[in-house]
Amino acid sequence: DNVIFHGEVCDIDRGGVRIFMQHRPHTVASKADTNTYDVCVHGHTHQVRNDTIGDTRLINPGALTRRGSSPEWAVLDTETSNFQVQTV
Repeated sequence: DNVIFHGEVCDIDRGGVRIFMQHRPHTVASKADTNTYDVCVHGHTHQVRNDTIGDTRLINPGALTRRGSSPEWAVLDTETSNFQVQTV
């Protein structure tokens, strides 16, 4: 019940936190530049990223599958802004 497929682009508000998600980093970085979102999330590079552009947090949660490395993912607590990378 808690899983929702948003398609190629996800633009949501959860608890007052504006979140934009899309696979391509250049698209997400351009959204972060607008300062419209609190958090922007991308994939594609398979490398963990935790940066800020203006007031927007720019995140790549890592890679669940990547040849030669352990699966990893990131968790962002939107209430505390704590960002943690988990690995298997």
